[in-house]
Amino acid sequence: MLESYLVARDRLLKPGGKMYPDQAVLYAAPFTDAALYAEQQQKLHFWAQTSFYGVDLSSLQESAERFYFSQPVVGPVAPHSLLAAPAALEFDFTTMTLGQLQKFELPFSFVVTGMAQLHGFALWFASPALKADRAVVLDGDHPVMRASVVGKGAAGGGGGGGGAPDRKSVV
Repeated sequence: MLESYLVARDRLLKPGGKMYPDQAVLYAAPFTDAALYAEQQQKLHFWAQTSFYGVDLSSLQESAERFYFSQPVVGPVAPHSLLAAPAALEFDFTTMTLGQLQKFELPFSFVVTGMAQLHGFALWFASPALKADRAVVLDGDHPVMRASVVGKGAAGGGGGGGGAPDRKSVV
């Protein structure tokens, strides 16, 4: 979606024209979500069947597990599920090139202060909105979407405890 925004800017915006939004901040933070993890686990039960209308599906369970736990999940993230302060990367849509958008790095270092199982990483954007004579930040402090990787087998594969996902994905 952002790629098409930059392409439209390059093709359609008159010199000196204004864009909205003209900037955004990408945030990333580790999160815990036992319900989401359980939901992903539940999907695997189908593939454990040894007699689905006479067909043994269990040989596909490992492939299904790799698939389910490598896909981003989009949905709401409760702020209390974040395990650390987010890392941030600013985007300036007035000057950013398509190449810079397609390949960027978000350096991070998280300090988790509580005890919880790490289920993935939440990512969300915030963008300043113009309101009268001042800017108001939308969604910067409250993530409303996630693109996450839920780790199968983290901390012994279930329950509580610490640990990191053993499945990784580039989002």
